[in-house]
Amino acid sequence: MKLAHQDSGDGILALVVDIVIILIAIVASATLFIQHSSSSTVTTDTREEQYVRPVDPTIDLIFGNPNADLFIVEYADLECPHCQEFHPTIQSFIKSKWGKSGKVAWVWRNGFHINETSIEKARTLECIRRYPGPSGRMAVWQFIEESLRGGVYEGSYPTERYREIMERFDIPAEEVEACREQDSIAAHIAIAAKDVVELDIEETPHIQFISRSGELLFDGVGVLSATELESFVAHIMQSRRQETED
Repeated sequence: MKLAHQDSGDGILALVVDIVIILIAIVASATLFIQHSSSSTVTTDTREEQYVRPVDPTIDLIFGNPNADLFIVEYADLECPHCQEFHPTIQSFIKSKWGKSGKVAWVWRNGFHINETSIEKARTLECIRRYPGPSGRMAVWQFIEESLRGGVYEGSYPTERYREIMERFDIPAEEVEACREQDSIAAHIAIAAKDVVELDIEETPHIQFISRSGELLFDGVGVLSATELESFVAHIMQSRRQETED
């Protein structure tokens, strides 16, 4: 399988993305270490106008039914220890009855905010998504798991470790490296950068529950437990059923 070829543009988009990335890094770096060194608690977004981008199967990374009734959208950072902590929980939950029923799906979005390495990892992840390899689309989820397990707060892009992971998935590292520089990847990073700015992401995981129609049902930050996930989803699904019956 070959990565889709993208014609190079005039470079303006890439320059704009780089400027946005630098601004994000400057704003976040002053407070980030303190936030991630403390225990994470779940807090909700109380702003009157909450930002929401409806789930789009053409650009979003979806685990499960792309036409699910409810999407658990996780804005995450591959450098984030709390994302590392939350990953087994959401992974196990989405493989439970809710995910198997097709009613609930999990969406990973790049909520990079820690450092430049976060963005470099996000570029690679997007290329892995476009080149799933022999394991099909599951390869990208395995890559996320391997990446989080292998190291967070690394501070520099783990070229050799990522090459080893890609070799295990039979994905040519050279093609991924070339993909990382394409304008289409810069465009995807620009979408993620806009999400980070609009949501004012300074801590991850940032979690949104979004309906199939694009309605934001919950917006919070922190490591949800399996019990909390079950409670939120059950409550939302029951409320939706009652609305339909009424």
